Amino acid sequence: MKKPLFERLQAAPVDQPASSVDASDYYYRITFLLGLKPPKEGLARWIYFLWSATVMWLGIVYLPLGLTLTYVLHFDSSLQVDINCIGNVVKSLVTFSQMWRLRRMNELIAPLDARCDTPSQRQILHNVVARVNLIVFIFVSMYLGFGFLNVFTSVLYFVVSIATMQELISDAYPIVFVSLFRGHLAVLKNRIENLRQDPELSEEENYRQLVACIQDHRTIVESAQVIRPILSVTIFAQFMLVGIDLGLAAISILYFPSTIWTIMANVSFILAVCLESFPCCMLCEHLIDDCAHVSDALFHSNWIMNWSVNMVLFELINPAPLTEKVQSRQGNIYLYRAMWLIGWIPPKEGVLRYVYLFWTCVPFAFGVFYLPVGFIISYVCINVYGASVKSTITYLFLWRLRKTEMLLDALDKRLDGDSDHQKIHNMVARCNYAFLIYSFIYCGYAGSTFLSYALSGRPPCLWIQAIVEYITMSFAVLQDQLSDTYPLMFTIQFRAHMDILKDHVRNLRMDPERSEADNYQDLVNCVMDHKMILRCCDMIRPMISRTIFVQFALIGSVLGLTLVNVFFFSNFWKGVASLLFVITILLQTFPFCYTCNLLIDDAQELANTIFQSNWVAKFAFSIITIVRQMNLAEQFQ
Repeated sequence: MKKPLFERLQAAPVDQPASSVDASDYYYRITFLLGLKPPKEGLARWIYFLWSATVMWLGIVYLPLGLTLTYVLHFDSSLQVDINCIGNVVKSLVTFSQMWRLRRMNELIAPLDARCDTPSQRQILHNVVARVNLIVFIFVSMYLGFGFLNVFTSVLYFVVSIATMQELISDAYPIVFVSLFRGHLAVLKNRIENLRQDPELSEEENYRQLVACIQDHRTIVESAQVIRPILSVTIFAQFMLVGIDLGLAAISILYFPSTIWTIMANVSFILAVCLESFPCCMLCEHLIDDCAHVSDALFHSNWIMNWSVNMVLFELINPAPLTEKVQSRQGNIYLYRAMWLIGWIPPKEGVLRYVYLFWTCVPFAFGVFYLPVGFIISYVCINVYGASVKSTITYLFLWRLRKTEMLLDALDKRLDGDSDHQKIHNMVARCNYAFLIYSFIYCGYAGSTFLSYALSGRPPCLWIQAIVEYITMSFAVLQDQLSDTYPLMFTIQFRAHMDILKDHVRNLRMDPERSEADNYQDLVNCVMDHKMILRCCDMIRPMISRTIFVQFALIGSVLGLTLVNVFFFSNFWKGVASLLFVITILLQTFPFCYTCNLLIDDAQELANTIFQSNWVAKFAFSIITIVRQMNLAEQFQ
């Protein structure tokens, strides 16, 4: 069967191997005709060089020089064509001197063809090959159409065609190779979406697929780096010419005497000039979108899901799998890390304990003593005084948090079933996530105060003072955050154990296979768990009552003074810092009060659950039986 005349214009069957070089087949044929692709050796190489010199002389020297002299001496040529020929000289010389970059890019991108191992990926590349060759074919038709129309106005059709085709190779290669980049990015996106989708592959094989995707992306980026210098020069020259050529072509049509053939030549010239820039710019925009789609595919791939579970820095903001043992105290990990950073949790023994105690004195000296003394009466000063009191109370009663954690450990031993463990896992993630949000907001306030100072036009010599004050402010803000977050953390933990207790009470006497002794022991365990939760509340109540009393005493005056400062005395940046301060003030009380109300509702629901449990139903049945046996009803008659 004979091959079709324009074989490359049709997508090859998917059973054939994909080849990126085929996408530039028509393009390299044109470069061969124009003397830009000589044979590697032999006599034909020297004969071909003679042809290359002839073509370069006619298209780059003779035609631009002749058009320029004709226009200058006789005013008898198209000025826009003359200017475009001069620009063609620059683009053709750059393209001819940098042809090695195109061949190098083909060598770099060729190994990616072997990675197309599925029919869908090969189909993507086959479609790209057919589309690129079709675009080159359309370009040839348009450019030669312009040269053909000049047959009726000039006897130099052969020379004009040579110059036109030289301009074609300078304008078409960006479209050819950018389209290749888009095709391989589409293949890479498809491969990323299929990562870890085959359950029969081992982790080692999945890892090799991920590494191969990374290598392919690096290859595409390296190929883009190779072609960027030649592309930037030619497209710069094109943008310099396109505006001038379009304007002069329109002027030539509208204001100078023209025949129908010269008008058609100018219209074809305008179309050719638009084809020189518009398709390349449009493909570059699509290439940017393709890069974004690859990033989205990577973000939604199974590798990202697996990686997010194994994150180290923010691992605890996501619920751990049920196969992992989690305790209630892990809900305070971020809280205790901040306490350790601020100097509140010293080592138990050794020389490091005394070094750490010295560090403990530094944040206390700056945050609890120096900063309140350094402020004059203001709304910030009032809050700083309150923060000093709260920080001191929290530090002195840290032993109560440790005791409460020991009681929570005892409650963790009563967990039964995946449902109980899932509630603890969710609680741990919720506590650490809440503390992380608090950290961002509180540190954001401290950072905004520094930015408001730095952006207020102060001289750089005062920035050292601003940095020292920012560090001092950070000590106080972190201490205030610890005093405001621990009540919320432990209240969330109490609610989780109250929810578990409700489930245990709801399940009393629900298993018909358990004996009465086992059911009675379940009831005793529920009573003991409830007493344990009450002990936790009693242990932490003196600590919370003191800090929340100080907070309620401060919040009204601080909010009022902040609003007065925002409305009457602040510029923009200070207003932003003050509004962030208002948010932190609200965060000091609202979440904890809201959680306490939910805890009260949980206690009420627990009472309702006990009333509706099977133990209460059995107790009521026993009372009725006793009344009947005593004949109390007859004795009252």
